[in-house]
Amino acid sequence: MASGGAHHLLRRAGNVGRLGGGVGKAMEQWLVEGWLYIIFMSVAIGAIIGFGSLFAIRFALRRKWIDSESFLLWPTAVGVSSQSMVLNPVRS
Repeated sequence: MASGGAHHLLRRAGNVGRLGGGVGKAMEQWLVEGWLYIIFMSVAIGAIIGFGSLFAIRFALRRKWIDSESFLLWPTAVGVSSQSMVLNPVRS
């Protein structure tokens, strides 16, 4: 057991850099995953949640379901709930 323990580590060392391409490939991955996916999707999710909460708060204010104190707490509630949805996705 002990003699064969390090062989899988040596085989794994050959897989390092398996994407190939060096710096160019790393910059492409950073641009696609870092900017296009994470940042732009965060902006899109924030806009959807923002517009949705805008209509919800207008509806609730017209019906007089909420008062001014609840209106002032709304941004905090939306921020906390949206972060919990995004940072802790439901796993099926």
